[in-house]
Amino acid sequence: MTEDQPLPEPTPIQRLAAILDLLLESTAHESVRARVAIPLMIMMWARVDSLARRFVSLFTRKQPRIPTQYPSLQTPRPQTRPRPPKPTPVPKFSRPLEHCPPGGYGWLIENLPGRRTGIAMARAELEHLLTDPAMHQLIAATPALGRILRPLCYALGIERPEQLARPKPEIPHKRTKPRRRPEPYPRGPYAEGALPRPTPFGPENRFWPPWLKPTKMTA
Repeated sequence: MTEDQPLPEPTPIQRLAAILDLLLESTAHESVRARVAIPLMIMMWARVDSLARRFVSLFTRKQPRIPTQYPSLQTPRPQTRPRPPKPTPVPKFSRPLEHCPPGGYGWLIENLPGRRTGIAMARAELEHLLTDPAMHQLIAATPALGRILRPLCYALGIERPEQLARPKPEIPHKRTKPRRRPEPYPRGPYAEGALPRPTPFGPENRFWPPWLKPTKMTA
């Protein structure tokens, strides 16, 4: 390649790989410079390394093996060995702060602050990469990439774009029978407001006992 020809523009995958490499290298150097406790330094570096490994395995994954049409001709599975019994649980004690795993929004920036560090440069590069339309197309084509970028944005304190929003699970709609409305209560003969006529007090009343003789009115 001659000097007159411009260099090819890196793809979003190459830019993201360079950002992860810079984060891995800067996390180790800045932890030593900031005199971070060794257990905390190992846990922070291991988290970034796990994201980098998942990124590499995502784009270097082999094609899935197609099963044969005859299940009887498949290779037999090896016999599983009996698992040893689980040990008795040991009571957990409170650990010092430097032995606790890092957490919280922007935990990598909070534990390793600095404006002119490699972590700050990687954060700026990632913010710029997430605004690239080519990166948006890559995220839409590979949804598994969002499971790597979401924790990375959380560790660096970057607001996630709309393309990295968690997909809502599709809940099947349950078909329910239409609710049956209750039948109207039958209206009685006195529903219009006409009150029944009271029966007279005496033998003419239907509730008057037959053995009770009517009283005679004396002057």
